[in-house]
Formats: sequence, C-alpha cells, structure tokens
Amino acid sequence: MKTDKFAVITGDVIKSSKLTAGELSRLPAVFVQVVNEVDKICKQPAGTTKFSIFRGDSFQILTPPVCAIKALLILRAELRKTYPKTIANAVDVRTAVAIGTVNHFADNITESTGEAFTKSGHLLDKLPHSRQTIFGSAFPETDKELNTSLSLADEIIRKWTSSQSALISYLLSGLTQQEIALKTGSTQPTILRKVKSMGWQGISDLLIRYDEINQI
Repeated sequence: MKTDKFAVITGDVIKSSKLTAGELSRLPAVFVQVVNEVDKICKQPAGTTKFSIFRGDSFQILTPPVCAIKALLILRAELRKTYPKTIANAVDVRTAVAIGTVNHFADNITESTGEAFTKSGHLLDKLPHSRQTIFGSAFPETDKELNTSLSLADEIIRKWTSSQSALISYLLSGLTQQEIALKTGSTQPTILRKVKSMGWQGISDLLIRYDEINQI
C-alpha cells in the first residue's frame, strides 16, 4: 500500500448535542492541536496535515496515509483530554478513513475533490451505529484485516480516561515510561499501571502492523 496517495478522515462528533455552546466553540482549537501533533509525531513538515470543521460537529482531516491511524488516536485522545467527562458521557467521534487520490486541493479541504474524499464520505454514511471507525483503500483484503483490528481497538479506546489519554502523544513519540513520568510529574510505576490498564500493547501492535502494510 506504499503510494503517493492521501488519507482522508471524515467524521462527526458523538454526543455533540450534550456540549454547551462554549464547549463546542473549543473544537477548532482541539483540531489545531491534533494536526500539529500529527505532523510532529509523524515527522512531517508543519502544515502537512490539514482539517476543516463543518456543520458545527462534522469534520475532515487530510494527512499522509502513514499518519492515518496515529491521527485517529491523537484526535480521540485530545477530545478526551479537552472534555474530561465520565466514560459514559465522553465526547468521542465516528470516523471513516479512506486512502486514495486527490484531484483538487482547496484552502478549505471540504471543497477539495478526489477519490479519497468521495470514498471517505461514502464509508461514513454506511458505518454501522455499533462501530466508530471504518477503513477503506484499493485493497479489499487489507481493508478486511484493518477493519477487524480497528473494531477491537475501538473497544479499547472508548474506555480511555482523560488521564490515560494525556499519555498518547508521549507514547506515540516513543518516549520511555521514565521519560513520560518526568514530563508529567508522575512516577514510572504509575505510568506503567496506566499503560497496562489502557490496553496500549494492543494499540501498539496495530500501529506496527499498519506501518508494515504501508511498506508493501
């Protein structure tokens, strides 16, 4: 799946109706943080990853395919950090990730066109309510594998607490538990407990497999 194509993530915010006007107004700042973190962690030039919010609680993100899964993780973690509600009321997203070509780039990416944008929108339309993430590319067998893995990952991610979510960028950056402890004013045993309880090993395995697929 090693191509010069792009990843488009189309999604909407779950339970956005439960957000106050003030909370909803903070969404753009969350997405700015997300795209900055994605470029930093994926070692991409600043501004490579772009986003647009429309209809108040719907969005699109454009990023290199290699960054797609990390972008999903960062987005969901940033929302959980920004809105530290109980798990039952956690602010989360439904997302459709599509890998494909882009024919036209617009300053507002929702006005861009191409295979990746079309496919991502169609995937979101058919995403079952029982799931939160769906993936599509030009490789059906790869899609089947990744969608199975992402379904399992959803079960892990939706249980993350705000304090666990605060570790995601550090973990994706490859910091050791001791380094994370120093940055967060915690201890290594505390970080270890959080990493284990948040199911990070399974997420890490998904990221490794996705990187392998992107090298094919």
